[in-house]
Amino acid sequence: MLDLGSGLGIDSIIAATRVGPTGQVTGLDLSKAEVAHANVRAERRGLKHLSFVTGDMEKMKFEDNTFDAVISNGAFCLAPSKQAAFGEIFRVLKPGARMAICTSTIKKALGGETKWPICMRMFVHKDAIKPICEEIGFTDVFIDDSNSLMSFDDEEDDNAEVDPHTGEKVPPTKDKDRAKSAVHVGSAEFKHLANLDMNDICARVVVYGRKPL
Repeated sequence: MLDLGSGLGIDSIIAATRVGPTGQVTGLDLSKAEVAHANVRAERRGLKHLSFVTGDMEKMKFEDNTFDAVISNGAFCLAPSKQAAFGEIFRVLKPGARMAICTSTIKKALGGETKWPICMRMFVHKDAIKPICEEIGFTDVFIDDSNSLMSFDDEEDDNAEVDPHTGEKVPPTKDKDRAKSAVHVGSAEFKHLANLDMNDICARVVVYGRKPL
């Protein structure tokens, strides 16, 4: 299994507990510092079948037909060329193997006259993903948007306010709810976006697909 944009290795470590005694998990990330840290974490846990390497998901150094599965949780949205990144996933997957890519997308075109954060400008349109993947050669392509909100309430939020009389957590106010889905909260550079709701503009999706036999 290959984990793209593996960061500090959380998802890769979880995957390493699922691949079985003969399985192997590789994490790929652009950050040398995070790769080094993730390798230390894997070593401390005795996960000899887990390793992390530095690399670009658009230009991977793995051989063709190497992996049974490719996953990613978040970092894929920052790949400058989604066509190139999905193409590389297709190349390194074995025939019959599958991908599950969680990524942030846009649901509507961003206004050209508006200054947007660079991360949002790199998001792919949700409706463009399936055609891209099918053109590359993936089959059974499915875009799961059932859990697409960009923000959500954390029932276990340790920072939530507590009623001093009852000891119970106080429900967030409307202002706090709005802040959770605002665009770059507290950023003077993007204060012109303060009244926008990320959930109206963007969606988090999971892209499933399979490389034909």
